[in-house]
Amino acid sequence: MAEHARLSGELSVLRATAAKARQLNRRVELNLAIRDLETRQRTLADNL
Repeated sequence: MAEHARLSGELSVLRATAAKARQLNRRVELNLAIRDLETRQRTLADNL
């Protein structure tokens, strides 16, 4: 559960950063990182 909460926090930070990013390349990088974290979070939830 602690890992799930940590990932949720990271996702919130990344989403906020992506929303503020002005450069398209940076947004793409952040969105890819967000997608990876969401996948990890789903995997964690499925394993509970």
